[in-house]
Amino acid sequence: MKKFILTGLVSGMILSSLSPNILAANVHSGSHPSASQIQNATHHFSYDVIGKFPLESLIIQLPQGLTINDVEIVMSNGNKINSQTSISDNKAIVNLGENIKPNTRIYISLRGVKTNGKPHTWQYRLSGKFAGINQEIPLGLTQVRTYY
Repeated sequence: MKKFILTGLVSGMILSSLSPNILAANVHSGSHPSASQIQNATHHFSYDVIGKFPLESLIIQLPQGLTINDVEIVMSNGNKINSQTSISDNKAIVNLGENIKPNTRIYISLRGVKTNGKPHTWQYRLSGKFAGINQEIPLGLTQVRTYY
């Protein structure tokens, strides 16, 4: 039994050491206006990009019952990122015009949000592609609440 537990611990440590050390931390989220019946709202959230590799693109999985028109990304210094957004199949892929360096906060605005008009906690799954990594890396989940 001890051998089995020890093997599991060692395997877990080895696998965790192979991760690319990329994280994103949700700082704040919201909706403007926050009333669920109002269409063409803006959902926004911020993220801190943490790790060793620059962020090249951001993938936002859109929840069922919600559509958007565009995504805008602004750096913490107020500069807008010149990006191109492709929206299809409940997914928005944002190809960034410039890589976002680690230890940078970005502000993401989903513009032209249309919902089913019911109050809801909308959950967005985020992933990203990073310089030097040929794989999409999950970044986490953010929530935006709407009310009556």
